[in-house]
Amino acid sequence: MAARRGRPFTFDHRRQAIFIAEIAQHGRPIAASAAAGVSYKTTLDWRKAAPENADRYAEAQDSFVEYLERVAMERATMGQRQLKFHQGAPIMVENPETGKMEHYFEVEYDSKLLQLLLMAGNPEKYRPSAQRLLGTDQQLGLILLPAAIEDVDEWEKRHGQGAKRLTAQDKASAVTVAAQPRRDDE
Repeated sequence: MAARRGRPFTFDHRRQAIFIAEIAQHGRPIAASAAAGVSYKTTLDWRKAAPENADRYAEAQDSFVEYLERVAMERATMGQRQLKFHQGAPIMVENPETGKMEHYFEVEYDSKLLQLLLMAGNPEKYRPSAQRLLGTDQQLGLILLPAAIEDVDEWEKRHGQGAKRLTAQDKASAVTVAAQPRRDDE
């Protein structure tokens, strides 16, 4: 067996612990590798070397995701203080209890983040209604038909596979639209 060339394997238990702690705190594997003083490839090789290494990494990732979920829930439900400015200077108000001047702030809630958390927590109830009605988890697309289609069959040939999904009713609607005058022609 040929002798191993290059630097000796330096991903010892101490460096592994640093790597795992960084993943759990920040979730960024390349930065975690750098913090542990090893290359990203070394950490990939380490994960592939034994199932328990991959399990430790997965647990650290799960821990980071749980942290993100807690922060997201807090921002969505408890809001976040936003300092307010006027013409580049912070707005100052007098605190009625202390009489001291303090920065004015408003609490802003992230309703979009709350929607995402609800969809993740209960997709059957909160996924988009079109997907729920069609009983699909696939992304739904939209076909835009030009308003001046004269020959639907010719249009389908030119536009390929996506257009072949048109039903007879869709074709009839397209022909009806094509028969109507365009707004810029009026």
